[in-house]
Amino acid sequence: MEMGKALLIPFTLSWIFSAHNCLAEDLLLPAKVKRQKIKSIQSSKKIQRKKRPLPESADPKHSEKKRRQEEQQKINALAWDPRPLRWSVSTNLVLTQTSASNRRSGYSTDPGLHLAAVKIEPSGSLLGIRILPMAGYGVHKKVSGRFAFNYIGVDWGYLWLSDLPQDRKKWRADHPELQNPERDAMMIRAGIAAGAKIGYVEAGINPASTDFETSRGLFPAPAVWMELRRSRLFFQRLGIDTSLGIMMTGEINWLWVSIGLSMWGV
Repeated sequence: MEMGKALLIPFTLSWIFSAHNCLAEDLLLPAKVKRQKIKSIQSSKKIQRKKRPLPESADPKHSEKKRRQEEQQKINALAWDPRPLRWSVSTNLVLTQTSASNRRSGYSTDPGLHLAAVKIEPSGSLLGIRILPMAGYGVHKKVSGRFAFNYIGVDWGYLWLSDLPQDRKKWRADHPELQNPERDAMMIRAGIAAGAKIGYVEAGINPASTDFETSRGLFPAPAVWMELRRSRLFFQRLGIDTSLGIMMTGEINWLWVSIGLSMWGV
């Protein structure tokens, strides 16, 4: 009898532990399943968000492409603008050859910049203003020194401008390598200019009445000048210029070639 009780006690304890474990699993299982389902739903939503394409308005590549298209449309509108050009301003780098008389020798002029602005009439005639500085060195009346003549004056002239193509589609079919047409401009101008001189003496005696001494006269002889200029216009607003010109004062003459940039407007 006592032997049977001794065997029954371990069996009873084992059964109680087994029942407790089963009950705990039954209670915890729904919570585990619920957490797993929540994790599964969250992960699937993340995957969907990753795979979902961005709208075109939020796509950086689309925004950049649209911006470039808008810029190109503005450029095309300028290049095909049918309105006539009304004004131009330019700056040119000038290389000059100098000749001088009346006891002058060894005159040489430094490279410089010429500034100009013109108003263009519908007929093609021009009215403008120009600044022509000339600076260099030489020998005048046995006195050597540096001179600077700053001329400014008005001018008149005429402009020849190539026409825009009449048929845009036909032009683009004939010129597939170009986006927009380029125009050629030829300009002839002549004018008069008054100047003021600046200078200093490097060596010599009696510098009075020379091109380097300014105490007795700040104004050199007036000058007349003429220039032929060719421009290549891009988008009808930016021009690349080349020119050949001459300016004469009676005692000093300048012959120049230049290259520069010009802006055009309507």
